[in-house]
Amino acid sequence: MYLLSDILKSLSSIGNPRLVHSGFGVWVVWNNKNANTTIHQTLIRFGGQKIIVSTNQSLWFFQGSQVYPALARLLIWARIHPEPVLIQVLPAKILIGESLHELSVSIPNQLKEQKVQPGDSLDVWIHPDLVQQIKTFSGLSTEQRPPAYGMSSLSWHTLMVDPGFSLDADLSWLFFVKPVQDTGNEHYALRWKNFYMRLKGTLDRLGIRYIYQHQLLFFKIDGLALLTTWCRDLLSIIAQVKSEDPNQYWPCLYDALTPNGLAFTDDLPNKVDLDWDCLPPDEPHLPLSAGLLLREDFEITFLNSAGTLKLDSVCRVTSRTTGQTQRPTLEFPVSAVTSAGKELPCFYCGMKSHQLSQCPSRQIFNQDQGVWDKIGSLDHKEFAQAVKKLDQAVGNGNLSTNPDILLAEAPENLFLKAVFEINFPVQHRMIRLVWRCRGKEFPDGLRQLTQPDGEYVWAALENARSRNYAQAERMMQQAVLRTSKNYQPHVLLGFIALETDNQRKAEAHWRDAQNLSYTPLQQAYLLFLKGRLREIQGAYDQAHGLYGEALSFSPKWPEPRYRQGVCITKKGFLDQAWVLFSELMAENPHIFNRILIDHELERGRSFLLTSLSGPWAAAQHNATREQNDLPGLNTKLATWFEDENPFRRDAEERIKHLSETKDVQNYVMFSRTLAAGKNLQKDTDKKIKEAVAAIRIRVRDNIARMRSIYEEICYFPFPRLIRKTNSYYNKGGRILQSISKMDLHNGKTYRQALTQMQEAEDILQKMSKQMKSVKLIRESSLFVLFLCKRFLWLAIFGLLASIVVVPVLLHSIQQSGSVWATEWITDQRWQVQRTVSLIMVVISGTIAAVWTSLGYEKQKRKYLASRQRSK
Repeated sequence: MYLLSDILKSLSSIGNPRLVHSGFGVWVVWNNKNANTTIHQTLIRFGGQKIIVSTNQSLWFFQGSQVYPALARLLIWARIHPEPVLIQVLPAKILIGESLHELSVSIPNQLKEQKVQPGDSLDVWIHPDLVQQIKTFSGLSTEQRPPAYGMSSLSWHTLMVDPGFSLDADLSWLFFVKPVQDTGNEHYALRWKNFYMRLKGTLDRLGIRYIYQHQLLFFKIDGLALLTTWCRDLLSIIAQVKSEDPNQYWPCLYDALTPNGLAFTDDLPNKVDLDWDCLPPDEPHLPLSAGLLLREDFEITFLNSAGTLKLDSVCRVTSRTTGQTQRPTLEFPVSAVTSAGKELPCFYCGMKSHQLSQCPSRQIFNQDQGVWDKIGSLDHKEFAQAVKKLDQAVGNGNLSTNPDILLAEAPENLFLKAVFEINFPVQHRMIRLVWRCRGKEFPDGLRQLTQPDGEYVWAALENARSRNYAQAERMMQQAVLRTSKNYQPHVLLGFIALETDNQRKAEAHWRDAQNLSYTPLQQAYLLFLKGRLREIQGAYDQAHGLYGEALSFSPKWPEPRYRQGVCITKKGFLDQAWVLFSELMAENPHIFNRILIDHELERGRSFLLTSLSGPWAAAQHNATREQNDLPGLNTKLATWFEDENPFRRDAEERIKHLSETKDVQNYVMFSRTLAAGKNLQKDTDKKIKEAVAAIRIRVRDNIARMRSIYEEICYFPFPRLIRKTNSYYNKGGRILQSISKMDLHNGKTYRQALTQMQEAEDILQKMSKQMKSVKLIRESSLFVLFLCKRFLWLAIFGLLASIVVVPVLLHSIQQSGSVWATEWITDQRWQVQRTVSLIMVVISGTIAAVWTSLGYEKQKRKYLASRQRSK
């Protein structure tokens, strides 16, 4: 016996399904080891979706009543090839979550506990609630029979088929191919023609009849097998031509739909309404009903990754094996709030959920660049979850009815603030900055603001914000009459015209304002406004050119370059757009998150998410490497620097901050970690280099100091007094010489050298103290010696002079004839001689002291030099 509950246990549980569709569940049970391949192939050919296959049973889902022709064909086949198979047709619902990988089937609880045993032939049992739809098929009927053992106690019917029943599978699709229009491109005509011929060759080979008119190729595909072959060949052609011969390729849009009664005729394009604007190029797009049938062979993703789904919702088809490894895609949901709506794109924010005059951005007063830093600190999963929370909070997707949602600081509120921050340059809050700005160029010029002047324009702006357009326009017209050369009134008149649905008049006012503006910043701003106006009108080439002109006035302003990338994406040239976006990301990592949340990049979303996965993986790898290097850097700091070193304390704080962010998965955080880690490594290496250079300088200076001390005391006449100093000199010299020979680029050696350097400097300190006392003794001794030497010579000279002078003096007095002087000298001759000699000695001492003092330094150097030469 085989239990249905056994196979149902293998199905995943989907909490919040995006699609719930009622249809037909088909439970197939067989006795043999393997089911006959004809059974499953027939179910597939008639549109059956394989849910799960186990050892002796499988579960299928049919969207419509095509299940009955499929089972009828199996009954006819089983008459010739009997098989022990039991098939039940049950009421079921298919459930789809965030992707087709989250797919399940819901079956009524009363049917889940069935257990059956196939008989000798193929039997088809029909649930009583599904019998009525069989009557629509001629040649099919049912017979009520009591349920087999183990089946639910219901009024089951068995399917009966006439032998002549021949209804085949009714599966077909209308497929459309449209080249991306770019008539201004010189390669457009030739490359589209070359690529068209390749597509035409494939269609001819597959036997598909096609029509080509008005730059649109369309055809009808009958049967699931042909659809599978066409999608596989198309993806192969695109990949091959793009990689091998780009001159033979032109980006195209591919879309298909179910016929629903439409005939394949020349006027078919007039009968269908295809939305080409949201389709990315280079990928086939099918209804979800067809995507479910192809999910075994292709990767199927939803075009709209948010909100509820229907079976006619558009999905993308990409190849799982294109000869290369499938590129990973960064997962990030689209907000239903930002993508919902049927209005024209809003000039201020690009959303379609509200009219221009109701845009919530009109109520935001100041720029909030800090929101990007906050988003850059959010984990990627938390950021993605914030999108879903926002959808749940807003509900109907109309933000104009819930303006307070911009005031909170939760992640979902930050997400919404960032969405409005993307188009900040065209919003009302930018007008205030430009009017007050005295700078010359964006973006630095916005920092040079003055106080608001001109009450008329500011009062008119507030009236415009309050939707009092008549009063605001009247005030501005008066301002134009008063100051005809002022550009400000024309700027606001342009916005008033725009909000009153007169785009041509708005452009005229901005053109007048541009003619009156006098700084490159004002010129760039007005060109940017005109470019944005062209962009929302769908004139992407003109918008791209205007953004380029704005960039010429403010080359450092990233906003025009970003808008150019958006225009290129909207045109469908995704490779060129990615080149521009990647350049902007290299300059500013916040562009990564901006691309993630920008709903105006809808056409290139799949391509961009795939492209973003490369920089994400690289940044994540580099950031992880930096995080892994932090413990080593900590060890390096501990090895090189002491605990109280100011640089070490600062570096450890920076390491701690980086370690706290290691679990935050965000491209901006990756970039910050990489930059901060590199800067920290750079600062550490620089500090180490400076420390090594400093210790080498200290070694050189200390050797010079030690040598100078030694030279000061080396000729000291009392060796015993300098014995200890000599010991210090020898010890300190050995230490300094040892340090000079060390490998100071090794942390442990450096710390050892630092310790030894401290020891050498302590020795130097002691030598310096001893040198002071020794030097005092030496200087005193030398001074006394030099003084004595000069005194002796002067005293000898003075005594000799006195011996000569005194007799001469006596003789002179005697010759003068003075009796009393002659008698006094005769009597006191030896006393005079002693007095004169004493005076000469005193004079000699005084002269010697003065002479020695004045010439002491010179004499000392001469003496020390002579001693050095003698040695």
